[in-house]
Amino acid sequence: MVLSGVLLYAWKTNGYTDLYYLLLMILGAKGIPAKKIIKVYFVITTILLCITVIASLTGYIDNLVYFQEERRRRMAMGSVYPTDFAAHVFYGSLAYVFIRDEKIKWYDTVGILIIAGLTFWVTDARMNFLCSLLLVLGICVYMVYRRKWKTNHEVDLPDWVVIILTVMPVLCAGGMLVLTLLFSQSSFLLRGCNKILNNRLYYGKLGIDWYGFTPWGQYIEMMGNGGSIEKKLYYFFIDSSYINGLLCWGVIAFVLILFVFFVICNKAAKNKKWIWLWVFVMFSIQCVIEHHMIEVAYNPFLWLFMAEWTGMEKREINRWRNEENGEKTKG
Repeated sequence: MVLSGVLLYAWKTNGYTDLYYLLLMILGAKGIPAKKIIKVYFVITTILLCITVIASLTGYIDNLVYFQEERRRRMAMGSVYPTDFAAHVFYGSLAYVFIRDEKIKWYDTVGILIIAGLTFWVTDARMNFLCSLLLVLGICVYMVYRRKWKTNHEVDLPDWVVIILTVMPVLCAGGMLVLTLLFSQSSFLLRGCNKILNNRLYYGKLGIDWYGFTPWGQYIEMMGNGGSIEKKLYYFFIDSSYINGLLCWGVIAFVLILFVFFVICNKAAKNKKWIWLWVFVMFSIQCVIEHHMIEVAYNPFLWLFMAEWTGMEKREINRWRNEENGEKTKG
């Protein structure tokens, strides 16, 4: 199998075990219903995250507190860095939305906003908070559209919308790569983009200039702010999954993983699973700013490449229809 051969060879070449773990999860998920996989992920990670938060607040493990220039106090809540904790919460929100699917209600979005707001208050992780707002905004727009236009259960979106959403991983990867390659301190526009992205263009361009692209990747020593509250004398970290993946996993493995991502989005579009497609879109946008694309502790959605997508939820769909028809009758 091409996927197995490429990921195994890339792992052996560059030493990034996340490639090996990703392959195991994809193969292990073969034939298992997609929603069941995400439910198991959601339950396990939610329990572990709650235990971690309680342990950090009660002193059983370190709760790193960061005081940085022009930023308020930031707590990691048992994670190695505040943004890592915020990313855990964000991926948990994505998993919850995926599970709820067409049954999602307004109160679900309110709950997501409350959790996102509390996480932002604790961590000051701005990018993940903005992603959470965009997640809820997209859900609300879809819910209004569904209520106004749907006939029976299925909802048809305009073709141009479906195409854009389906190719969003490619658009995000391509856009981030172009911006990074073009980045220059002499460009006012690109300096502005870099500031908005919190220096992600600068460090990405630095990584490209220093290491360059290779077919099978290379191990790159990075030094971030996580794991210690002591100020680092040297900082170099490539946050964007797309630039990080191209440099570390290699062009061949990265392109294959991006293809897997696209196939998953295409499956959601073909099955008219619009909520799932929006989840994947938000995952692709979050990968622009975070490096958790293939990390099993964060992202379970690439595992769905070989999962079961058809004939999964007939009873759930019928129940959903009955509930909707009941609400209409009461109205």
